[in-house]
Amino acid sequence: SDLEIRRLLLPYWYVENYHQANAVYWYKKAAEKGHDGAPRALAWCYFEANEPDSVILWGTKEECKDSADVQSLVGWAYYAKSDYESAVPWLEKASEQENAYACWLLACMNHNVFNDSIRYLKYLQEAADLGNPDALNDMGANYLEGKMKQRDFDTAVSYFQQAADNGELTAWLNLGTIYYWKKYGHRDHALAAFYWKKGADAGEPRCQYNYGCLLKKGRGVKKDKQEAVRWFKLAAQNGSEDAKKDLKEMGIEYERPDVHNCYQTTIAPQVFSKQVRVTGVDGIGITFEEE
Repeated sequence: SDLEIRRLLLPYWYVENYHQANAVYWYKKAAEKGHDGAPRALAWCYFEANEPDSVILWGTKEECKDSADVQSLVGWAYYAKSDYESAVPWLEKASEQENAYACWLLACMNHNVFNDSIRYLKYLQEAADLGNPDALNDMGANYLEGKMKQRDFDTAVSYFQQAADNGELTAWLNLGTIYYWKKYGHRDHALAAFYWKKGADAGEPRCQYNYGCLLKKGRGVKKDKQEAVRWFKLAAQNGSEDAKKDLKEMGIEYERPDVHNCYQTTIAPQVFSKQVRVTGVDGIGITFEEE
C-alpha cells in the first residue's frame, strides 16, 4: 500500500538526519514484512553504530549473501571482535569482487595480526588501486619511508594527494609534514602551510594546530598571532591536546563543545581505521626547528 511504501522510505530520511535509532526501527519493520533490502540496510546501520554483533546478525541473512559490501562489513565485524579466522573468508569473498574496503582490511590484518609483509603489500596495493583512501595514504607512507622497492618522494606525494582528494584528512597532515621537515629533502614552508591549511579547512585538528603554529611563527605565511589563536581554538574544540596546552600557556580560554547537543556522527570505518592503523606518518605534529 502507499502507507507501507512511505514507511519503507522513512528510514532513508532518518539516516540522512542522523536519527539512527528511528532508522533501525523502521528497517526492522520492513524486514518483518519481507523487504529484501532491509537486512542489508540494518547491517550498514549497525556498522555505522560500531556494533559488530548486530552486523553479524543481519549481515549473514540469506538476503545479503550476494552483496560484497555486506560481506566486507561482516568481515569487519569479526575483525573487530578479534575473530580473525572467521573474518578472513568473508573479506576474501568481498575482495574477489573488488571490494576496496575488504582489501584494505585484509592489508591491515596481514600487517597487524599475521605479520605477513608480502600479503600486506599485495592487498594494500589492490585497495589503493580500487581507490580506498586509507590505502592510498599508507601507500604514500610506504614510498616515503622506502618500504616499497625503493624510496620515491614524488610517488609518495602522488599517493598522499589521491588520498586527500578521496577524503582522507590525514593525507593533508602528511603532505604538510613532508614539506615542513628537513629530513625529507624537500623543505618548503609555503607548501607545508598550503597543505595544512587544506586539512585545517576540512576540520582536521592536527592540521588546524600546525597551521596555527606556522601563523604564530610566520613560517610559510605572514605572521598573524590573532589568526593563529583562532586556529588553536578550533583545534582545541576538535580535541587537539597540543592546542589546548598552547592556549593555556597563552592564558586564553576557548569555547568547549557541548557534547550533550552534538549528534554522534563518528562512524565505524573511522573508528576502526584508528584501531588498525597500518603505517605512515599519521599523527606527526611539529616541533619547530631553528632556521
